[in-house]
Amino acid sequence: MIYGRKYFRPHSSKVLSRLSIGLVLHSVRNARGNCLHFLGFVLLSLIFWFMQGLNEEVENSFKIPIELQNLPEKTTLINDLPSHIEVRVRDKGPVMLGYAIEGLSPLRINFQEYDKGRNSFLLLSSQLETILRKSLRSSTSIVSIIPDTLKVMYTHNAGKRVKLVVKGVASTTPQCVLSGDMIADVDSVMVYGESSLLKRIKEVYTTDFEAKKVERYSSHGCQDSEDSESSNCS
Repeated sequence: MIYGRKYFRPHSSKVLSRLSIGLVLHSVRNARGNCLHFLGFVLLSLIFWFMQGLNEEVENSFKIPIELQNLPEKTTLINDLPSHIEVRVRDKGPVMLGYAIEGLSPLRINFQEYDKGRNSFLLLSSQLETILRKSLRSSTSIVSIIPDTLKVMYTHNAGKRVKLVVKGVASTTPQCVLSGDMIADVDSVMVYGESSLLKRIKEVYTTDFEAKKVERYSSHGCQDSEDSESSNCS
């Protein structure tokens, strides 16, 4: 009996250890399986939610560059066009996703199509929408266009060269003095506009400026000290 007990106890301990390890491994496998099932369910839910979202209509805004095409060589623009317009459109998710990835084509304005010899033309929102439609899907709705009108001012006149007058004041450091009037790098500029307006223009002026503590003059213009308020002295 004594020897039997000594022999039986070690054997029982090994069996219990193996059973414990087996139960732990089984629990870990079950937990891992449940986790994978849960992640798979979440992934399927996300895919389903994404597909549902793509079938819904959404809105988004895009900045579209403006390109003025076929401008005659001797024609000069008088006003500055904006660099882009902001267009807000609405369509199904897949279409909007394509717009976001590929972008929208520039707003191409054919100058010769709108030039009626009046030195200007105005593009209304309906005309801008017609141009934009060329690069949009038929199912896409245009919600808004900013700005909603574009005015193009131009002239076919050759222009007129007039005198440039510098308007500004300058002061020097104690070691320097001003000699003569301030002059610009160019003595005249070209002015473009209607003939009746050009006849009245005799000279143009620079914007007012002030240069303080000018130290010296070089071929590049006045050289200011560090505490000068303006360096536009040429």
